[in-house]
Amino acid sequence: HNVGVVSVPAGGTTMVDLTFKVPGTYVIVDHALQRTTEGAAGQIVVEGPANPDVFNGPTSGPVVH
Repeated sequence: HNVGVVSVPAGGTTMVDLTFKVPGTYVIVDHALQRTTEGAAGQIVVEGPANPDVFNGPTSGPVVH
């Protein structure tokens, strides 16, 4: 739950369930980033209403810790 990186052994596979809280275009790549120059990347395009609370918090004022 709430994991950003998944370890997949050589020859292995994985399945993930993604939830996007903000619309946008998200780039997906594998661990070998040099392959992106050869086209080994994808995009997930998420549409929907803006959700500024994800970035700004529930209030419009500054965040105080």
